[in-house]
Parts: sequence; structure tokens; C-alpha cells
Amino acid sequence: MSVNSKIKVDQITSYDPPNQAVQLTQGATVPNGQTLTVNGNLDLGTGTITTGAISGTNITATGAVTAASFAGDATNVTALPVTSISKSVAHIFIL
Repeated sequence: MSVNSKIKVDQITSYDPPNQAVQLTQGATVPNGQTLTVNGNLDLGTGTITTGAISGTNITATGAVTAASFAGDATNVTALPVTSISKSVAHIFIL
């Protein structure tokens, strides 16, 4: 028998032991159009993470970060493949 229930709260805190992280053992879903706000650090663990928009400051990622597009001026982006000037000039003349 399935029971669909809703609990409406303003805050969730741990009971035993107190002041510890609350575990969402069955996962969690943030509905479309809603926002999950994290005050403090957010550790998404390992594996593949599929999401909509993520915004923040000082985001650190290791491995590959893929997207349909990236925005910004790319200041301090490192380890990009480099094309030599001679190849760049050739591309300009060919096009």
C-alpha cells in the first residue's frame, strides 16, 4: 500500500546525534522553478551530476566539465589546447 504524505516545515535538524548533517537516504528532488539554497559547503560526491543552472562563487571541479555553452571572459582558464600562430594564419587565408 502506498501512502503519499507531505510534511511542511521551515527547518530540518538532526535529532540524534544533534547538530549533524541530515541524511536524505532516498534522495531529494527540487521541483522545476524552485531553488535549493545551501549555506556553507556543498559536496556533490562523485559520479555524474545532471542539473540545470548552478551559480556560486569559488566553484572547484576536477575532471571534465561539459555544457551546451559557457559564459564569461575565461580569465584564468588554463590547460587549453594551443594552436601555433602559423596554423592560425593559414586558417584565416583558407577560410
